Amino acid sequence: MNTNELNLIPLPKKVEEICREIDAPPRLVAHLTLVHDVAVKLIERITYKYPSVSFNEQNVKSGAATHDLGKAVYPSELISSGNQHENIGEDLLKRFNVPSELARFTRTHASWKTEAASNLEDLLVALADTC
Repeated sequence: MNTNELNLIPLPKKVEEICREIDAPPRLVAHLTLVHDVAVKLIERITYKYPSVSFNEQNVKSGAATHDLGKAVYPSELISSGNQHENIGEDLLKRFNVPSELARFTRTHASWKTEAASNLEDLLVALADTC
């Protein structure tokens, strides 16, 4: 099934371009699209229900859309566990001039139980990824 048929919120254009440039597998693009869609819906719900909670919505959306891009380099981690994609993902994004503030989600999305994911943005990306 095509992700467009599910009425999912599409990835940001820059992320789509990066996915094409690195020849990201369709399974990875679908996963990033799903996680991004969940993140947008989480943000909407949180800002509606808890309007005084402060976080950078764009950072969360970007992090959700890119958190697993390193799996294009380590495609075996698309079907089995592994963490090699985390640091290489950050390096990959930096090569595309993605600021460190946004590239960090490739590393922090899997370490949400540690201090590495010490803020609400990191936790929201991790939550969207587990949904």
